[in-house]
Amino acid sequence: MDWKKISSLPQPIIGTNVKEILSRANVISTGRTKDALNKDIFFETGKVSSIKNIIWATGYRPNFNWIEGLELDENNYPKNYRGVSNIEGLYFIGLPWMFTRGSATLGGVSKDAKYLAEIIATKE
Repeated sequence: MDWKKISSLPQPIIGTNVKEILSRANVISTGRTKDALNKDIFFETGKVSSIKNIIWATGYRPNFNWIEGLELDENNYPKNYRGVSNIEGLYFIGLPWMFTRGSATLGGVSKDAKYLAEIIATKE
């Protein structure tokens, strides 16, 4: 099977017990993000300051059009090299085919996560 055909196939979805995750002491549900200014992020439930890192889940139908200055590919996914976008300090994880077919799966995202962690650590 050629890579073009493989890359066009649907990616598997692996379920997660969201209720269990939200019940953890170190997980705080903030609701929808409303705005951001410098290091302040404004949520439905309040404000968080001094943000160091953000892990942003965009949902089941990705939409990156709202990110000003972000270069998108022909499928409207962020152009990136293994998660590093064209915007300084903006990284992605879990997108299809970032490095391997497994990039968009929980079982295969670890190679991308390790790479990005090293990139981010060298910038701090």
